[in-house]
Amino acid sequence: MKRARSKPKITLAKAIYHYSGETMNPSYKVNSGDNEGSSAILVTGGSGYVGTELVKYLASMGETVVSMYRHRLPEPREHVFPVCSDLASEELLAAPLRGVETVIHLAWERNLLGPESGNVSFGLGRNDTKTNNIRLLQNLVAAMEKANTKRIVFVSAHGAAYNAAEPFLREKYCGEICILNSKIPEKVVVRPGIIYGGDQKRDRFMSTIRRILRFPGLYPVPMVNGKLYPLYIGDFVKGLMTLVRRPLQEPNKIIDFLGTEGLKIEEIFKLIAESDNKSSKVGIGSYFGNILLSLIEKDLKSDQNLVRLKNYLVFRKNDDRKLMLDEDIQKILKRQSKRFKEGVRTKKLSKEAPQVKLAPSR
Repeated sequence: MKRARSKPKITLAKAIYHYSGETMNPSYKVNSGDNEGSSAILVTGGSGYVGTELVKYLASMGETVVSMYRHRLPEPREHVFPVCSDLASEELLAAPLRGVETVIHLAWERNLLGPESGNVSFGLGRNDTKTNNIRLLQNLVAAMEKANTKRIVFVSAHGAAYNAAEPFLREKYCGEICILNSKIPEKVVVRPGIIYGGDQKRDRFMSTIRRILRFPGLYPVPMVNGKLYPLYIGDFVKGLMTLVRRPLQEPNKIIDFLGTEGLKIEEIFKLIAESDNKSSKVGIGSYFGNILLSLIEKDLKSDQNLVRLKNYLVFRKNDDRKLMLDEDIQKILKRQSKRFKEGVRTKKLSKEAPQVKLAPSR
């Protein structure tokens, strides 16, 4: 009996250009719309929750986008070039960066869960122990420096700090250090809090709340201080767009990017319950709420990759620390930002780029 042949695996070197079109050494140039003659924008994590909406919006505005992905192929769209890469090789990043002026770095393993070891080293030298996210980021930065890429926009997190209690926030701060000490000419660090809305299946924050609300009759409300400032994903995407082309007055910029509406956790539960027609349920707060929440989420311990409510509570603002705000982004938020009550009812973002079929690779 003959043994069935296994399908050959596509190596990264082949996969990276599997969807690149006719040339193995692409140079992306905008050839239509108001941005004619401008260079392309590369988005890492282009098929993720935020990346999908960002790539869609950039393409709809006439920008040429290199959408870098690892597992999930991005939706085929006009002006969008999907490129498969895991950022593991500085050399393999050279070609995708050709013709790129700005990189928006979204890709981040485990995200809110933080590194598996829980340890974050702030040493960035060759012999220092680094998390995988920092190692991959260093590869990207080195490739950008060699390619003379003009600008990087790094999506960090509100609360990122050297002495933050959560490993996730310390790791993001380490990423900031890596970016700000690089030789890239223009560096922008964006610190968002909770991002929600858009595709309900991929909105982890809303899914976390709804998982708690599924129990009949009542739901627990944890006892926490401070307020959360949820940011609608459409507003976040538009804010990032303002950081792509506009001139920077200074080479390094750090921006806190939060929603304009401060809400207590019990208000968030109530608004989501109302949007799901579950307003008759009773919220149990204080000490009893904490106990009930721990019992509900106890069954989730077997899934180590599942984000829990406590992971989002790190974004609450309970002090008078001055935020580093951006004037242009604040104008956008004041003019058209969604209130949370409206955002939870919005199923999809309104503006989409036209979808097109990709030409087969040669």
